[in-house]
Amino acid sequence: MTRPPAWRFSAARTRYCPACLAENAGRGPVFWRLPWAFACPTHRRLLLDFCPNCRRPPHPWTARRLGPRATGVCTRDSLTSPKGHTGRRPCGADLSQAPALRLPETGLVLPAQQ
Repeated sequence: MTRPPAWRFSAARTRYCPACLAENAGRGPVFWRLPWAFACPTHRRLLLDFCPNCRRPPHPWTARRLGPRATGVCTRDSLTSPKGHTGRRPCGADLSQAPALRLPETGLVLPAQQ
């Protein structure tokens, strides 16, 4: 049986909870990569899809050729470069400081995710 691409970990967009990133030195659980994960049960916040600075989805936090990516910051290439700078540089926004919507205690969002 073949599964649709959304069920593969490689196809899932990385979402994040700023409070989790702040508490865990910029690291988060693999749970965020699941396509049906949309809220943090620990902090009762909606998971964020985009960087508040560059407004693009953050790259997954994986190792790369030059070593591991920085944790808890947006590693997307910056859309703006300083004058005379030709190389790529990351956006670098601190994702643990991004504003996230807090869910009500008696809401239906977290039970729907479970």
